[in-house]
Amino acid sequence: LDLYDNCIREKIILEHIRKGNEAIKSLPEVQNTTPIELCLVADSTSALYSKHNAGDGLATAAVGELRRKLNETSLPFRFVMLRDLLDSSRVPPHNLYMFCNLVMLSKADRIALKKRLQQENATALWLYGVGVSTENSGPSADNMSDFLGIKFVRDDRIAQKQLKWNFAGKSGKCINFTRTFPWFVPVSGFEKVYGTSDDNKPALVEWNKNGVRNIFSTLMNLPPELLKEIARDSGLHIYSESDDPVLVGNDVIALHAKSGGTKKLNTLPGTILVPILGPHKKVLKSGEELETVAGRTYIFHVQKNSTIL
Repeated sequence: LDLYDNCIREKIILEHIRKGNEAIKSLPEVQNTTPIELCLVADSTSALYSKHNAGDGLATAAVGELRRKLNETSLPFRFVMLRDLLDSSRVPPHNLYMFCNLVMLSKADRIALKKRLQQENATALWLYGVGVSTENSGPSADNMSDFLGIKFVRDDRIAQKQLKWNFAGKSGKCINFTRTFPWFVPVSGFEKVYGTSDDNKPALVEWNKNGVRNIFSTLMNLPPELLKEIARDSGLHIYSESDDPVLVGNDVIALHAKSGGTKKLNTLPGTILVPILGPHKKVLKSGEELETVAGRTYIFHVQKNSTIL
């Protein structure tokens, strides 16, 4: 206890806290120079329909690991519960929705969710067993087929599924964060196959229906490099091409350098990056080179050009 108490009283830590608080207080009202285009959706009710005690449950991969790595896409995002999403007054429209643990969807929720996505002509990225259960039945691949409109089969073999993907000219391999079962495999009704599992079955597919672009992944979590390409292909702005964690939102960008070297931050047209915390002290234009040191964090306020003459 004495060691812990002394640690938080170190002058260097207190000085960083002081500077951070001052920087926050100095920021003007949000001007929306880093608009949110991605919405990550989870469901508290579905948590009651999936296991948690064995370390291989849905939340471990589709919520925990996905959320932990999402900042490496450099995408500003909003993380909401399904119940809030279905209340149009609470959550504004987004270009891309990522659904991460929606294993239980009631009949009413299915209707409401489809209606919202169709009204927005959105892109929906569905992860794992979306709608596999209802309030009256489940888990069943037929419930998924009924909701998403393509045919699924259930695979009860325990495995740590792998994915070999090729999307928008880029390719790679990834593995599900957990070893678990069951799995749900798309077999027909889709239009494109972007990836296959280690047993050569479709595992990343796309189809369009009623104005909604649908992408389904058999895996619970996808790597940042693939998510970045899906977002780019859906019209979202990508703020960094590096694999560093980049937190974006409320007109602020923070890049934490995993490795040293030259990095670039790409903001929207007509904006500049004004340093507020970290070792870099010069104003940057979008795409201008930033020299970084591994382990350091570089924080900027994204302003419109007209605010600094």
